[in-house]
Amino acid sequence: MVFSDTFSVIRRGSSNISNVFVLALVGSAVGVEIVAVQLMDVLAAFYSSVSSEDNALFLHTLFRAFVITTLISIFKSILQYSTESTALEWRKGLVHYLQ
Repeated sequence: MVFSDTFSVIRRGSSNISNVFVLALVGSAVGVEIVAVQLMDVLAAFYSSVSSEDNALFLHTLFRAFVITTLISIFKSILQYSTESTALEWRKGLVHYLQ
């Protein structure tokens, strides 16, 4: 009985939840993981540039680290915003259902 009520809340609440928030949630979560994998290459490139004393490689790696860090922070912000927006819509639907 509880499960059928929960699923009816999901069905009713899902019409209130914008598909944009859900797509942003999934897309930003995937984006964070893809960009985080690139971060491992940056660490290896930093070690390589320092050990070989290659200034050009160091500057290139530094710029790449800046871009990756910026992308991760943007994706994390989108992820947090879309998570909270989806949770807010879910709570509104739940309150509406309980009234």
